Amino acid sequence: MIDKITKFKNYIIKLTGYQFEKSNKNQLGLKYSFVFIKDNARILGYDNHENKPPHVHRYNKEYTYNFIDIETAINDFYKEVKNIIENKSD
Repeated sequence: MIDKITKFKNYIIKLTGYQFEKSNKNQLGLKYSFVFIKDNARILGYDNHENKPPHVHRYNKEYTYNFIDIETAINDFYKEVKNIIENKSD
């Protein structure tokens, strides 16, 4: 199980996730949500939903995400967070 919130400056990073038995509704057997928030607005999110494959939210657009494993997803998420902060393109 993952349940972590980090706050710094005007940013919030929230990671949640848990495993359960695989099913037709969720073939990963995993529910996860990684969110990067600035000034109370989501600017980046990695997640999956029942009957919906893994995907990424970048600002107001949604993109397919090629999920490999939870560690890779967390690393990919943090790479994007770092890039957003460094480029201040948010």
